[in-house]
Amino acid sequence: MFHMKCIFYLIFIHWVVAIPQINLYFTDQVGESENYDEVGIRYNCIRLASNLDRKDFTRQISSYCMSESSLKFHIEDDNSFQTFSFAKLAKMNITSEDLYFWSTPIDIIEQYQIYLLLNDS
Repeated sequence: MFHMKCIFYLIFIHWVVAIPQINLYFTDQVGESENYDEVGIRYNCIRLASNLDRKDFTRQISSYCMSESSLKFHIEDDNSFQTFSFAKLAKMNITSEDLYFWSTPIDIIEQYQIYLLLNDS
């Protein structure tokens, strides 16, 4: 009986433990006068399945975006973290998929993939 409880708890814990994965879209800063898209300027968007109750059947994705540019806010740079150039990431054999799993904004992942394709030697 004890072994059955252990197996049940291990299976249950496997279903409960989840790792959040959040990647933002449209994180590039654009000027206020630029017409970024036909809907209007969008900033720091998250895309989610529209029908969360039946997510296996949904085919629609909704974007949730900030309506104001980060240029309107005073944001100080935090220089306590090490920064990496695309060249340094490439030397370290970091892939675009790695950046995705590290929750890097999609815009940066796309730019890095283009960098890798153009600088493939």
